[in-house]
Amino acid sequence: MPSEAILTRQLGKRYPGRHRLRSLWWGTLPDDPVALDDVSIEVPRGSGFGVVGRNGAGKSTLLRLVAGLARPSTGEVVTAGRVAALLELGSGLIDEWSGEANVRASLRLRGIAGQPADAALAFVEAFSELGARLTWPVRSYSAGMRLRLAYALAVSADPEVLVVDEILAVGDESFQRKCSLHVEEFLAGGGTLLLAAHNLYLVEKLCAQAVWLEAGRVKRAGGSRDVTAAYRHALETDTSGTLAGTRLRPRAGIELRAGTGTDALPQTSAAGDIPFGSSWWVEVAGLGTNESAHLAIERADGSRVAGIVVCRAGRFEVATPRLLPGTFVVRLAADARPGAVVLAEQTIVVTGDRRELGSMHLQHQWL
Repeated sequence: MPSEAILTRQLGKRYPGRHRLRSLWWGTLPDDPVALDDVSIEVPRGSGFGVVGRNGAGKSTLLRLVAGLARPSTGEVVTAGRVAALLELGSGLIDEWSGEANVRASLRLRGIAGQPADAALAFVEAFSELGARLTWPVRSYSAGMRLRLAYALAVSADPEVLVVDEILAVGDESFQRKCSLHVEEFLAGGGTLLLAAHNLYLVEKLCAQAVWLEAGRVKRAGGSRDVTAAYRHALETDTSGTLAGTRLRPRAGIELRAGTGTDALPQTSAAGDIPFGSSWWVEVAGLGTNESAHLAIERADGSRVAGIVVCRAGRFEVATPRLLPGTFVVRLAADARPGAVVLAEQTIVVTGDRRELGSMHLQHQWL
């Protein structure tokens, strides 16, 4: 028995476009769009493997090929054991049928009937917590209800390999926790997980190994934390993407500087600016006597880490900071509301070899 539950060798996928018909008429034949190119991964049995990357990077294509829902253009895919896929919200469900009818039809397609089918239906009903709504037509379901039914149905046949796309983010918080706990139990019981997600914390939590796809090719592969750290840094330092384009231009006359020691950081900060655990300072200039502003520390994606109200110009020290290594933006805005006018901002980079998850170190001691 092979040690790998999933193995891909030089996997590639091209999707023929409508341009081929026009090209045949005009006598030229440009290359088909490439969704995946030369991707090789090995997923050991009983482990989680994450796939990260921007939209259009090839994550969903890779999962569809592994799940057997599409054929590769080049290379090969080998899977060992029963595979269940949860890729598109409600895929395979017939809207006019009830949830129960969809479950029974799916079980019949898998060759499950009689008492095992009744047991599987009972599992779906209990896990999805849909109750009497299982008799409703699926067209009346909300996105969260569809997810509940789809996930419970996918895992009802006791798969050995679970292929999951980002759609787990659709459900409500309690069901997301339930799915997360189920996946942890699934892995502890020897199951294998292939997970594509934008939630890097989830990848770090559930997956030992990961791959970062960029334009259909492997950008980086290895331990999940190393891969997600590299991918997160690329997102945070990208000045050409959507996030950078949505930032408001700082107001003239207001200056913001951050640094360590007696010198300010340059406007374009470089690695090594603030070692983890070092005290650092923030200086605000140009703020009027009776003017106040909100100073926030944010990730480059806009997620808030901390913030205070600044009532006057001057320099103050950020004592005993606990920012984990990463790239942050110190932003001075007119107020704390989303979309407020940005007065000034400064990028800082915290460095160090830390393995915690999140943005802040939780200071603690054992009693």
